[in-house]
Amino acid sequence: MVRFLRVWQWGPVFEFFHQRSNIKHVRLLRMEYQEAVCTLNALQSSSSVPEQLQQQSGRPELQLQAARVFLQRAGIMVEELDRLNAIHVAGTKGKDAHGGTMPGYFLFLTILAFRVFLQEKPGVPAFTVMQPGGSMAVLKDRAKEIKVTLTSSALEYQVPTGSLHLGLVGQHQHSNASLALQLSWSWLQHRHLPEKPPPAAESAVLSQAPAFVPSPHMMTGLEDTEWPGRAQTLRHGPVTYCLDGAHTTHSMQACVQWFREQERVAMAPMIRVLLFNATGERDCTALLKPLIDCRFDFAVFCPNILDTVISSYADQHSSRVTAKNMLTRCLSNQKSWRRLSEQEEKHGDGPLTGGRLPLVAKERTDTLVFPCMLSALLWITQGRDPVLASQVKRFLPMQPSVQARAAPLRGAASIQVLVTGSLHLVGGVLKHLDPSLAM
Repeated sequence: MVRFLRVWQWGPVFEFFHQRSNIKHVRLLRMEYQEAVCTLNALQSSSSVPEQLQQQSGRPELQLQAARVFLQRAGIMVEELDRLNAIHVAGTKGKDAHGGTMPGYFLFLTILAFRVFLQEKPGVPAFTVMQPGGSMAVLKDRAKEIKVTLTSSALEYQVPTGSLHLGLVGQHQHSNASLALQLSWSWLQHRHLPEKPPPAAESAVLSQAPAFVPSPHMMTGLEDTEWPGRAQTLRHGPVTYCLDGAHTTHSMQACVQWFREQERVAMAPMIRVLLFNATGERDCTALLKPLIDCRFDFAVFCPNILDTVISSYADQHSSRVTAKNMLTRCLSNQKSWRRLSEQEEKHGDGPLTGGRLPLVAKERTDTLVFPCMLSALLWITQGRDPVLASQVKRFLPMQPSVQARAAPLRGAASIQVLVTGSLHLVGGVLKHLDPSLAM
């Protein structure tokens, strides 16, 4: 039985690599995005597999043998992996949970990553921003070992206007922008001055990159940079959507800070709604806690399901989680929100905490759970979003008791919706709000 399960478990991966091992010449295959994702999804294990895999976890040598076979079929010798600088990261952001339930899927992606990295050129210059002491020490030691110049990018740049305006909000984006400028400058120097040899490694290992005057094209690039789903604002009539795929405690704190800035510039009176979901093994209570201070009038929870109709969007598909599991998680998040709200009422300063009076006359935020993203959005917007209004006919009328709770949404001058907690949730919501993204 164990042997049968092992063959069945790796079957799709064997077939995938077998088909490609018969290709004699390297050629580019034209594949649409959805088709590519569907092919990858075929390597996912179903939700019934984890228990079977756990029974086999005591024999890791079988998985290593399979990995060697797949590497050979991909044209990679095991000895070639010694040329890579591999870092094994374990126990963060649900890596163990995902890797344990989708072994074929992640094995394929790992081998694909090996193939890509083996094709990269060695000896390129290395750049970094300032790191904590331990991390910077590791970078210095490694740079000294392989004799490359490690350069720390400058934080301040001379610009004609006196200050550098970034299209992405957040203080941390300034260090990201400085690194992007140094990488761009280095690439341009190498591209247009190929005869110029790279600088030799200095004895100090770490050097400080000199600030330079960014070109107008660089300035425009930084100012016009957009990252859909990260600190993004969309306005559809009286409804304003604030979308941020924060899914860690640090990123959620940054999200709350950004949302409060949006709150200050918004018109009043306004109903504020939270649309939240989280995936994997994340601590949802820790993610929800910073959001309590935003004093939402409604907290709405839904799974990462686009709509109740069978979806054709492959990048929202996961074989390892059932709809029942996802809804159970949403109900758990709802309970966590209520518990946090009760604690805030006991220890807080009353309804005026946060600088505003909630527009819904209730002791705490009203909470609801919906079966999919579209049903949640339709309830929140109450036909006031012209983009979503055409999709109302796809759903049966909601229960009168649920519709009655939306009376404040229908009467408010405007509605502000924060969508956060999951990049999958934000991506799905964007597909409904901007149909061109689904093309």
